[in-house]
Amino acid sequence: MIQSILFFSLGFLCAAFIALMVAPALWRRAVELTRRRIEASVPLSAAELQAEKDRLRAEHAMQTRRLEMKLKSLTEKSTAQSLEIVRLREEADRLAQDLEKQAHTNGHLDSETRRLGAVAADHARIVEELTEKLAGTERMAEERGKELERLERLYEEASFASSSRQIELVARESEIEKLSEEIKGMRAARKEADRVMRQAVNDRKAAESALQAERKRAAELETKLERMFTTLSDREEKLERQARELDRLREEIKAMSAAGSTAGQGEGSDDKALRDQISTLAAEVVHLTALLEGPESQIYKALGMEEPAKGKAKEAAFPSLADRVRALQKAAQGS
Repeated sequence: MIQSILFFSLGFLCAAFIALMVAPALWRRAVELTRRRIEASVPLSAAELQAEKDRLRAEHAMQTRRLEMKLKSLTEKSTAQSLEIVRLREEADRLAQDLEKQAHTNGHLDSETRRLGAVAADHARIVEELTEKLAGTERMAEERGKELERLERLYEEASFASSSRQIELVARESEIEKLSEEIKGMRAARKEADRVMRQAVNDRKAAESALQAERKRAAELETKLERMFTTLSDREEKLERQARELDRLREEIKAMSAAGSTAGQGEGSDDKALRDQISTLAAEVVHLTALLEGPESQIYKALGMEEPAKGKAKEAAFPSLADRVRALQKAAQGS
């Protein structure tokens, strides 16, 4: 307990000591700031005094000008209010005059009202008379209304009949339009059928022309085939004769070979003639085979190919089989 009190007392004394040390500096700072503020608020030099006077004069002049402007505004408002008062007085005088005129007019209207009352009585009497006439007119109107209702019923019946007839007429017109469309379609179909028929006739004519051309071509082919058969028969007969001649020549060759060396040269010439006849016979056989096979025969393709170089050297002395076949073809084409 005593220790706590001692610590508290020691802390208080330390704080007081620190405050006593800091207090002079704070006091000097406060005095300095106060002095500066007073110096700033109180002018010290003549220029500052003159400036302060000028500021006060300017403020006074501004206040005076504000008061003058406010006085001028109040004066203008007072003038305007005076003018408004004058205008209101004139308006009051005018209204008083209007009131007098209205009173005079009311008196005139009263007399006019009395006159109109008499006129109204006359009119009431006339209205009664007109009411009676109106009742009679209403009775007539009722009769006319009944007649009009009867006529309206007749008109409605006639309108209904007319509508029915009109509906029937529209239906008939629709049927007529439908029939017209069908007729148009039938006409179009007929035109199309005529066109198809003309096309068929043209096609038939073209087919007949083509058939005639084919028949003509077939006749030509038959004629050519008969001619080829005739040629083939002739060639076969010739071939048979040449075969017999070949057999005879072979027998002669055999006989001549037995004759000796003296007949050697004659045998050479006979062999040459024999080879020539054999080549001619072979060429005729090839030519007939090509004719029988037709244009697609491989013989024509073989004849169209070029001969080897070796065959060209012997062509002048001894014709080849291909040359003989070509010669036969040219002779057949010429005939």
